[in-house]
Amino acid sequence: MTTTQSTINFMYWLMNYNYGFIAEVWSDEPWLASHLNEKFKGRTILNWFFELDTDNKRKLVNWVNENYSGGIF
Repeated sequence: MTTTQSTINFMYWLMNYNYGFIAEVWSDEPWLASHLNEKFKGRTILNWFFELDTDNKRKLVNWVNENYSGGIF
């Protein structure tokens, strides 16, 4: 997937994310999933995303690229 495709795919996901995505993305780290879920409450998806550290931003973006196509690619 090109950088452009990845960016467009992520933007589509931002508008269509499912509420259980945190548990899915961080299924290998349930304690972190719980923590991130608590941080998500009361925040917009973009505000929450920008509060993630770099490794967790990468993990989310990679997960989106592997698990969400938005029907365009």
